[in-house]
Amino acid sequence: MSQTRRDGHPNRLYCPTSPRCDHPWHYDIRINGRRYRASTETANKHQARDIEARERARILEGRHGIRRQPDITLRRFWPIFRDTYAKVHHRATTLDREKHIWRTLDRHLGAMILHQISAFTVEQYKSKRLAEGVQPATAARELLVLSSMLRRAVEWDHLAAMPSMKIPRSVGQRTRILTPEEQQRLLEAYDRGRRVRVKPLIQLLLATGARLGEILSLKWRDIQRGYLWLHHTKNGKPRRLPVTPEIAGILASVPKRGPSVFVSFRTGNPYRGILTGFKAALRDAGITSGDVVIHTLRHTAISRMMDANIDPRTIMEISGHSSLAMLERYTHPREQRKIEALEAINRPLLGTTRSQSETEVAVSRRAASGTNFKVPHHGSAGSSSAAFVAATRPDLAVVSAGRANQFGHPAPEVVRRYLDRGARVLNTAADGAITIETDGRTVEVSTMTGRTMTLSPAP
Repeated sequence: MSQTRRDGHPNRLYCPTSPRCDHPWHYDIRINGRRYRASTETANKHQARDIEARERARILEGRHGIRRQPDITLRRFWPIFRDTYAKVHHRATTLDREKHIWRTLDRHLGAMILHQISAFTVEQYKSKRLAEGVQPATAARELLVLSSMLRRAVEWDHLAAMPSMKIPRSVGQRTRILTPEEQQRLLEAYDRGRRVRVKPLIQLLLATGARLGEILSLKWRDIQRGYLWLHHTKNGKPRRLPVTPEIAGILASVPKRGPSVFVSFRTGNPYRGILTGFKAALRDAGITSGDVVIHTLRHTAISRMMDANIDPRTIMEISGHSSLAMLERYTHPREQRKIEALEAINRPLLGTTRSQSETEVAVSRRAASGTNFKVPHHGSAGSSSAAFVAATRPDLAVVSAGRANQFGHPAPEVVRRYLDRGARVLNTAADGAITIETDGRTVEVSTMTGRTMTLSPAP
């Protein structure tokens, strides 16, 4: 038993007003090398002793993690978890990833007894890993493995209670999808050299929305009676996809070199990964903005289905998601769809429409045709209508857009409208900074890339 004096220091031996005083008593119990301390919330020493006795009994009964069996460290529990649970319930690829994660967990927590791993211990581990520079998603995967181990420890009576864990989320879920133009450039990048052998795999990922592991594990016997069967799924539940004419064409372009559909031409063994070549293809396709990874193809395919107004239940059957909440993490409306949605409510609010506003501008500038101006809205697909371009007839159209921007600006059809009307088109994404100077009669144009031109007013 101990008591805290007015100055805040513990006094286990003496209190001038004991056994009745105005300070709450605290118990301090040590059992099997573990310490339990808490306030009894009473200033009566006799009541505090009764509370201490009850808490000691509860601890010995195992309600605070003391068990009759010997204590076990996390390092000793790992092979039990691996052999009894992970090897039975997890795929080989998942087990390999868990083994890699375990090496990190073992370095930091392996020597700890299971009941010593508290919420504070987990928070310390998380903070240390993030301070080392790992991504939040990496720390989250490590804590998920630790969580799974501790849950099994509770189930198998090696641990009394599961410590609370706050799994870090990556800074925003992935929201990047490929625009149709980026998708086309990516596929064209796979037409070069040895990458052409992997192109059908990329096409199939975009055509089905399947995970990379599901496609890499595909065997020819899994394609039968008009269906493509995916057996090695994330949740362990096989699912089948109808073989459309497009999917059939993709599969027909793959030479049969063994039981697996996608095998290495060099070794003849199934591909284990294509990430290095994928990164190179992204560079060649000029896709450098945003966090684009191989899983982006799955996000892109599922978002395309949502854009096509396919009902969520059908998409779940195709993607393998078990809940609408999980499906929502994979659906990202294109920026153009967001713009259209906002304009749909903004136009009535302002009492106008885009076509009306562009027509008004065109009428006001009709007499000033043959001038130079900045293309509206970075050249998005919904801007610069044919009537607007025909009415203004600019000599020079300047597009302000970022290089390899995720919105696909400027839209090719918009650029074509200006070119068809005889305008010269400059784009900051390709030409860099653009300088326009005039003396009132002629216009001098220069770009950062070295392009120059002189424009004179029409006679």
